[in-house]
Amino acid sequence: MLAPDDSAGLKVSPQELARTHARLLTTAGDDPRANRIILRNIYTWYADVRKRDREKLPAGWDLRRNTQPAQELYALRTTSGSALVWYGITEEDTYTARGGAPGMKFDSGSLAEDLSTDRRDRRSA
Repeated sequence: MLAPDDSAGLKVSPQELARTHARLLTTAGDDPRANRIILRNIYTWYADVRKRDREKLPAGWDLRRNTQPAQELYALRTTSGSALVWYGITEEDTYTARGGAPGMKFDSGSLAEDLSTDRRDRRSA
């Protein structure tokens, strides 16, 4: 086992890795420090989806994102001296309409689309 705050021989501690990943998602990939620590690859594609959702937000709508690492984190030191880290991330997006804001529909390809009423109706049919 590796302690969550142990960064000996590592670029960041396992705990900081989880926090950085959460920050990458909160900022939709726009955090320069997070981008230096976490290589953008197939496992971070969701930051790009969140960025697209933010950019397509209709005028009159505000989006507040709260993305946090889960409290539980497990890390193992590998024989090569690096670490294998498991953690979860919780997300909460709050959409707020200002006066006169148009209705909003989520685009296909985003997580929000899976949560829309239309999609749920199709699955239960």
